[in-house]
Amino acid sequence: MATDPLKKDLNRADQLKTEKQHNVGIKLYDIDLTIMNHITDTIVPTLEILGEPLKIPVIYGNSERWKSVQKDGYTKDSKGQLQVPLIMFKRNSIERDDNMSSMMNRHVTYPAQSKYSQKHRYDLFSQMVGTKRPIEQFNITMPDYVTLSYEILIWTDFVEHMNKVVEAFQYATDDYWGDKNGFKFRVKIDSFDNTTEVSEGSQRIVRTNFTMVVNAYLLPEKFNNQPTTSKALTIKKVVWKTDLLP
Repeated sequence: MATDPLKKDLNRADQLKTEKQHNVGIKLYDIDLTIMNHITDTIVPTLEILGEPLKIPVIYGNSERWKSVQKDGYTKDSKGQLQVPLIMFKRNSIERDDNMSSMMNRHVTYPAQSKYSQKHRYDLFSQMVGTKRPIEQFNITMPDYVTLSYEILIWTDFVEHMNKVVEAFQYATDDYWGDKNGFKFRVKIDSFDNTTEVSEGSQRIVRTNFTMVVNAYLLPEKFNNQPTTSKALTIKKVVWKTDLLP
């Protein structure tokens, strides 16, 4: 059989299986989503309106919504009806956290381990010889610590309902918000501003706004075309033991 002189011989020793790199990062969207989910699922109480339980909807204040709120003092749905009760929030600013800036070093990584491995979930060999399953290890680049400022607006029909919402936010301040299996960020609330407004049609609206400070961190998925989170498996060692007969 003729061989191609320009084609290199296949060396099976070079055919090494590599672990897939998972691009995992912490973006501003993740922080916004974490704050929103915590407000919806943990903080906001269930109100009783006309004998029916109601969970106050939480929405993000984009540019159009926020401009309308600043002009009219309230927001309407697609049918032109006032949205009450309602909670709206938006991110105002982001700045570097000077207290944590000394820990920021993109050239330093720290290990994080997971005892569950998707790759070895059906591995019964460890039960036969008494060895442990390999542990997945992730080398994570140090994140950039930041301080974010959020503004919250709350509308209700009655002061009684507003009191329950404000009490829930006050109780949740100076704590870490987020899911126990996900991201967590420390949130601080200083004060609440309460007003009572009369909208079109003489409808009375109770409004509260406040600002909260969130200590968070950011980590891009890639930096300089390199993933900031690399995955590896710990070394697995098998020791065979035999009983020697006399």
